[in-house]
Amino acid sequence: MAALRTHFNNTPLPHSVQLNDHDFQPHSTLHSPNNSVRHIHNSFASLPIHEPLFLSSRKPPTLPSTKDVPKLAWKSDWGTWNMAITTLITNQQVFGHISDGLAPGARYDPTFIPSFPPDVYPHSPPNDMDEFTCWWSMDGIASHILCSTIDASILNCLPVPNARLGEHRTARDVYTFLRQHYGSGDYNSVVNIKFKLCALSCGTGPGQVTVQEYITAYRLYTNEMGSAGYPMPPHQLLQLFADGLPNNAAFANLCQSIYISLDEPDDMRLTPIEEIYGRTKVIDDTSQRLRLSRRIDTKPRQPNLSPTISPPVERKPKPICGNCGGVHLTKDCFQAGGAMEGMKY
Repeated sequence: MAALRTHFNNTPLPHSVQLNDHDFQPHSTLHSPNNSVRHIHNSFASLPIHEPLFLSSRKPPTLPSTKDVPKLAWKSDWGTWNMAITTLITNQQVFGHISDGLAPGARYDPTFIPSFPPDVYPHSPPNDMDEFTCWWSMDGIASHILCSTIDASILNCLPVPNARLGEHRTARDVYTFLRQHYGSGDYNSVVNIKFKLCALSCGTGPGQVTVQEYITAYRLYTNEMGSAGYPMPPHQLLQLFADGLPNNAAFANLCQSIYISLDEPDDMRLTPIEEIYGRTKVIDDTSQRLRLSRRIDTKPRQPNLSPTISPPVERKPKPICGNCGGVHLTKDCFQAGGAMEGMKY
């Protein structure tokens, strides 16, 4: 650990600037849990420092490629962009740097536990310093994914930290800013989306959409609400979805099962909405197939216009004359000895 020494452990300070740990505030970010804007008062700004305070032995992480991630340039890009970057950030094991936390009663998953920078002081032990450096290295991965996938005009609008005041901009700061300005980041926008869901219904009447369009709209709107930080409660989501289904016998059993399941107080034991989407699609496909088959059965049959083959006609045997052997009746024979002998035709 000799290489992990700090400048302050080796170089004595002038008597006029002798400082202790209690003279410093713990390191914090632009949007830390205590909403502190200023992080630490850098009392060493006037001191000549010629070597780093801390040298970490860890290798910096490799930044992932974001060339295939769609760009965020307008509010209309938010849904696709947010899905892509959250997937990439989760795969990089740094989702905790932008996570809002788990809902009460949710299954424990350390991936989604919010992560914040640890507090350090000038005389913090090397292990704490190493942990601090590692945290910011991992936060840099999430920040890189966010900042490299937004338009230049948006990038210029991000809040800029003041390094001379010891300020840092975390990935959470960036994501919070983007969600508030380019996503449905405020509660009023989420309420408007909820009103759209309440007015949505599927069927064949005026103003209604097909079942497939109904499912697609629900996926789109619920994803926007979730990315805004105000996901719709599972009970309310299931009820609204069932209310908008076609009012016919084909969907009666599905609606009834959804309404009965709403009596379950535990959200985790409710039927997942994706499973409901799948059952709805199967019922709709079956109904369309049955309607098509009935239409074919009731269609009038066209006459068979193909040429028919007539049965063979039995030919009568030709008469043979008993007098001369000719092909005629004997009574009509004009030959010698015939009944018509001597007569003219």
